[in-house]
Amino acid sequence: MSNEFFAGFHPPHPPPGLRERVLQAARTAGARAPSRPLVGRVEWALVAAALALAITHLVLPSTSASPWPAAPAPGQVTSITGDPTVDALLVAEADRWEKDHHRRLLVELGFPEMTWEGRSRK
Repeated sequence: MSNEFFAGFHPPHPPPGLRERVLQAARTAGARAPSRPLVGRVEWALVAAALALAITHLVLPSTSASPWPAAPAPGQVTSITGDPTVDALLVAEADRWEKDHHRRLLVELGFPEMTWEGRSRK
C-alpha cells in the first residue's frame, strides 16, 4: 500500500506561544492551594450511608416470623402431583438430570475424573 494518498497531509502546527502559556499556567497552578481530596468526601459519604442503614435497622421493628414458608427438610419428598407413583418418577428423573448436569459442569471445568461429591471415580 502506498502512502501517496497522504502526501499532502501534514499535522497542523501549534499556535505560536502555546508552549510558553502552558508552562506558565503549570507554574502558577502549583502555587494555588490544593483542593479537598475526593477520597475524603467519598469516605464521608460511605460513613453517612452506613450510619443511615444502622439507624434504619434499629428503628424499624424486626419480626421473627418470616412471610415465606419453610423449605422441606433434606431428604423429605413433598407431593408434587398428589400421586405417589408419579411423584417417585419425577423425583428420580430430577435426580438423574441433576447428576448429569453436574457431570457436564465438571467436564467443562476440566475435572472429568471427579464426581460431584468430590471423590474420584477410579
